[in-house]
Amino acid sequence: ITMYKAIIFDIDGVLLDSLDANTRFFQDVLASFGYQRPTQDEIKEVFHLTMLDSIRHFAVNASKNDVVRMWRAAQEMQYPIELIKVPIDAVDAIRLLQKDYKLALVTSRVKRGVEIFFKAFAMKDAFTGVACYEDTDKHKPDPAPIIFVLEKLHVLPHEALYVGDAQTDLAAGHAAGMKVAIYKNLEVKDADYHVSSFNELVSLVKM
Repeated sequence: ITMYKAIIFDIDGVLLDSLDANTRFFQDVLASFGYQRPTQDEIKEVFHLTMLDSIRHFAVNASKNDVVRMWRAAQEMQYPIELIKVPIDAVDAIRLLQKDYKLALVTSRVKRGVEIFFKAFAMKDAFTGVACYEDTDKHKPDPAPIIFVLEKLHVLPHEALYVGDAQTDLAAGHAAGMKVAIYKNLEVKDADYHVSSFNELVSLVKM
């Protein structure tokens, strides 16, 4: 019998392969403000950051007010949803897991970004809790968004597993008192589990 009551997922790099979409989006945002378009490798380096911090990272000489202005404008810009890839085995795994577990999302995406995810993933009803950028003052690697969701789900930290793909996910999960499974990223050390597929994740959870 499993010890978990809830599984909490990060979105980007786990439930969505959004690197191509995020690259195009940030290139368009920065170019519209006269900045150089970052390469995909440069975007990869900031993939774990919030949108605000990513803009701050690339718009190095911008004032604090200008960064916020760019961030607000970015939220109104077209996001290339057609470039998002949804792993088929992720959809199958969510269908399977929702029968026995409470499922939730903890992401640094803004609300609009979560809506885009639901449009691409088309399984909104599977998730009973969501923490996005606007829900907490502090963000990963701080545990605040995870704690926010745990309270929504009415589960204790040891009763939930967090599934992420970055060092910030591991830090946030551990700080919240949870076990963390890192998906497809062996560079993240000290994870409780590493999984390379959603089948592996389902087997782990149902152990």
